[in-house]
Amino acid sequence: MQKVLTTRFHALVGWCLIVLLNLFAQQAYAVNPGGNNTQSVHFTAIATQTLGNAPFAVSATATTGYAITSYSSLTYSICTVSGNTVTLINAGSCELSAYQAGNSIWLPATGTVTFTVLPGSQTITFGALGNQTYLNPNFTVSATSTAGLGVSFAASPSNVCNMASATTVSIAGTGTCSITATQGGSANYNAATPVVQSFAVNSAAQSITFGALPSLTYGAAPFTVSASSTSGLAVTAFSSATPSICTVSGSTVSIVGAGSCLLYANQAGNANYSAAPQVAGSFSVAPKSQSITFGALPTPTFGAAPFTVSATSTSGLAVTAFSSATTSVCTVSGSTVSIVVARTCRVHHQIIIYIPTHQTCA
Repeated sequence: MQKVLTTRFHALVGWCLIVLLNLFAQQAYAVNPGGNNTQSVHFTAIATQTLGNAPFAVSATATTGYAITSYSSLTYSICTVSGNTVTLINAGSCELSAYQAGNSIWLPATGTVTFTVLPGSQTITFGALGNQTYLNPNFTVSATSTAGLGVSFAASPSNVCNMASATTVSIAGTGTCSITATQGGSANYNAATPVVQSFAVNSAAQSITFGALPSLTYGAAPFTVSASSTSGLAVTAFSSATPSICTVSGSTVSIVGAGSCLLYANQAGNANYSAAPQVAGSFSVAPKSQSITFGALPTPTFGAAPFTVSATSTSGLAVTAFSSATTSVCTVSGSTVSIVVARTCRVHHQIIIYIPTHQTCA
């Protein structure tokens, strides 16, 4: 019985509460049953945004509890709204409006909110640059920023490379060239972190061409040899590969024997040019003509004792080879002549490689 009474008591209390709530509601709505009652709209707070953030949803509530009818942007150049989704367009101050249309009892209401859109960040993409060689033609560099803004370039050091134009690099010398890409930002984007790409500028190759080399005869005066390089650097290093035929001092060649003279030319290069490959040049040195003069020859009598003959050469070489052209009259052994019979004796003398002559004795 007690349990039944308790249950009825709780039901009675609940009914009383419902009646009270209805009375309060009727009192609130009863301000003006014909309309013109005011309501207000309030946005949920929006944090500071950064340009480049993804679109996001906003929300607002009406004091009546009615759903928000529509959202709109009051700053179209900064932000736009579709439904309740906000898209950021530029950096600045974005102001949004939320509208509740009201009804026969409640007047329409509008609420606004303002938040800041900060400039976005950007990055530069600048690919690696290949190595270059001194004297290579100018070349173009390029880079992009995530903001779509133009990228500027600077080159250093100036003795290695320079910017011939906004995007064209020129080579000035050997070494390491660094190209720096920058983007200074705008009203909507902060400056990008600079990106540096470096590459090596290697020395250029060069080659040597010998000047014309003469064909000479032994005994010719010393002469000057010359050569040129494609780098324009002076060729001053000459040497002889055949010192028994020719010698070199500086660029002066001296002939010391007959045969083939082989010369080498070298150019060591400099900061911008590699050493040139060694180049050889050759020329022939012909033997020099000489003549022989007999010493005085006697007029011997048949039966006279053997005697010695002599001769000299214009080369200064010893004349030691004598022979008889009339062996039935006279014979020669070394430089000794023996008389065989009383007639004309003809003795030859020669030195190999030199022009022979002869002398006749009666």
